[in-house]
Amino acid sequence: MKKYRIGKAEDNLFRVVALKDFGDVKKGDIGGFIEKEENLSQEGLCWVYDNALICEGARVSNNARVLSRACVKESSRVSGDATVSGEACVSGNSIVEERAVVVGYSNVKDRARISGNAIVKDFAMVFGTARVSGNAKVKGRARVEGNALVTGNAQLHCEQVVRYGKLTEDIYKNKNWKQGIYNLYGLVPIKNRIILYKKVNNDLSSSWATTFKYPEKGVIEVKEYNKDITAGCASGLHFADPDYYESGTLLLAAEIDLDDIITIQSGKVRVRKARILGVVAKTDENGDLIL
Repeated sequence: MKKYRIGKAEDNLFRVVALKDFGDVKKGDIGGFIEKEENLSQEGLCWVYDNALICEGARVSNNARVLSRACVKESSRVSGDATVSGEACVSGNSIVEERAVVVGYSNVKDRARISGNAIVKDFAMVFGTARVSGNAKVKGRARVEGNALVTGNAQLHCEQVVRYGKLTEDIYKNKNWKQGIYNLYGLVPIKNRIILYKKVNNDLSSSWATTFKYPEKGVIEVKEYNKDITAGCASGLHFADPDYYESGTLLLAAEIDLDDIITIQSGKVRVRKARILGVVAKTDENGDLIL
């Protein structure tokens, strides 16, 4: 016997109506929206609640739940005991399975996979072929992308970005900046140092604070800075990969000691001190680097 029937059409979508009791669903309960019966399995305890939506080639099966105003679309799959709720969106060919939770305004897309007891919440994003598993938590506006793996007891905070390799811990807890640099840039520090970059104006002034000027070469240090490791865009010296910055005409290279890092947030590194190595490139009229 089928567990639900398709109700009246609403803008080419259909409410589901329970035909029997199962899980926390009672016979006669009206659920959320599907586009076709293939979207929601007739087996198991899976259900779509409230104003949530399952559409296109997406499928929800086993005991999975889709609640509130969440959306599961395209060719994505939600299975096991997974939950998608809030205004979260699962799309592309992504998979949410086992006991994973995707909630809030979070976004899981492309070929990303969320599994185990992992939680993706708030405004977090997981995309590319990235995987989040184990007891990992991705929250705030954090992003997991590329082919990165976030697992174990890892926690991503605020605007932290993980693009490379495997992360199994909360790097902020022990200020493990070596791990953070590798996960963000794919770089392995040598003798506790890395080289990053900063775009500046022709007079070496910062594009964001034009009264602040960098030396052409030599050590630059700020005595007063925001010590909050959860704050990315705050006082301090900011460096990143060459493509991070949109404005500026000159590209400075800087050697950074890991001990001088304040935090790694928003795809960049904020430091208290750096050694400027000089101008290594210029930009053309379109802002592209000329090497």
